[in-house]
Amino acid sequence: MTRGRKPNTERNMEICDMLSTGKTLQEVGEMYGISRQRVEKIAKRHGLSKMDFGVAVKTKIKFDAKDAAHRHRFGVGIQEYNFRRNINPELFRRQREIFVRKRQNILRDRSKIWELKFGDVNFPMVCPVSGQYLDYFSKDKGPKTPSFYVKIPELGFIPGNVEIVSLGALRHRMSREGRTGAPAHTRKEAQ
Repeated sequence: MTRGRKPNTERNMEICDMLSTGKTLQEVGEMYGISRQRVEKIAKRHGLSKMDFGVAVKTKIKFDAKDAAHRHRFGVGIQEYNFRRNINPELFRRQREIFVRKRQNILRDRSKIWELKFGDVNFPMVCPVSGQYLDYFSKDKGPKTPSFYVKIPELGFIPGNVEIVSLGALRHRMSREGRTGAPAHTRKEAQ
């Protein structure tokens, strides 16, 4: 024989659904005539954390709406816009020049065709393939590291034949197209 009351599973599921739509513990408790602590206990039993309900959900809904409006108006989300606005433009330009110069030196050593000037290259903040933010300041060779993608390898690095994508996207494209070898800046340089 079991002790206590049988749990009202239907009511508990309704409570969890209401919490996940943005209702607070207090609001749900008042609707069902129970305390907010009891509502919280029910939510915990069903695997909801405080980030899954109430004010956290309302805040996320508001942010998503603001981000969508910002993306519609400016073409970029709030985080990218703030990143662009807060970064020192001269420092960012210098970092992009270093990025191009390093790639240029590596490829010239391999006798590759290089006819690009700094102004010929479009430097996106976000990878056009994967949608990840490109990290021009990165010292390591992670998936967000920018890299050159040559559309037609035989033409070399000429204006219109080069696109900057993330290293992860470059590796994926090269494997999909059946190209051999690693991207230029991931290979070890000749001694």
